[in-house]
Amino acid sequence: MKNILILIVSLLINSYSYAQTAADEFYKQGCKKMKDQDFRGAISDFSKAIELDTNHLSAYNNRAVSKDESGEKMGAILDLDKTIELFSKNETSPSRLAMLYGYRAFLKNDTKNYQGALADYSKALEMDPKGEYYNYRGLIKTQTDDNKGAINDFTKAIELEPKNGSFYHSRGDAKYVLGDIAAACIDYKEAFKLGNNYSKEVIGKYCK
Repeated sequence: MKNILILIVSLLINSYSYAQTAADEFYKQGCKKMKDQDFRGAISDFSKAIELDTNHLSAYNNRAVSKDESGEKMGAILDLDKTIELFSKNETSPSRLAMLYGYRAFLKNDTKNYQGALADYSKALEMDPKGEYYNYRGLIKTQTDDNKGAINDFTKAIELEPKNGSFYHSRGDAKYVLGDIAAACIDYKEAFKLGNNYSKEVIGKYCK
């Protein structure tokens, strides 16, 4: 999931065009280093681009991605804060901005800032009510022992994407934790029917 998020966010930000400046030269060098997986070098180049142009949207975004790949989660979140601030001023597509909130939510979850992650997924859902955002928010709710709230989110995800087996499996897990084994098994079986092979193991273990 993480790699998909990074790819999507990078592509949508990089679709912006800039007049060629000295900052852009450092930005281009950083992009090349990112491609070569030299993330430390990329961070250095994106930082130089930002020093020359403090509103360089793509440099903030790609530095966030590079920091994420380097294990600097908190630094990545700070750069995404700035990316979202700048993006909000220039972007009219809610779905694109929702992707950025979704990526930041993913990083906040990684750093165990569950409330921050929940808030960001809620913001993403306001802009673009997609099944995956409901699912991710539901998964965080299971981590904070809000399994009833998680079931509501998984149900909304299923309503939007009824052929996604992983959503059924997630809802089954939440129902199982709440002690509703029969209902959980119904979801596990539906998940397996839709191609979620992990559900087969759970069915064999818990469902008769």
